[in-house]
Amino acid sequence: MTTPPAEALGYRPRDDSEPYAARLVAEQGEPDPGDPAHSRVGGHFVTDPPIRPR
Repeated sequence: MTTPPAEALGYRPRDDSEPYAARLVAEQGEPDPGDPAHSRVGGHFVTDPPIRPR
């Protein structure tokens, strides 16, 4: 499934993550939409402390 704007740019998906969704939810549980790792772009990098060079 894709959106008309993406199609207008020539995007044609070759993969679909939905076949894997049920297994991952069974293994890991439903994701918490309130968790910043799921609700913000950047995943766990948003919540992990910064890495500072020494």
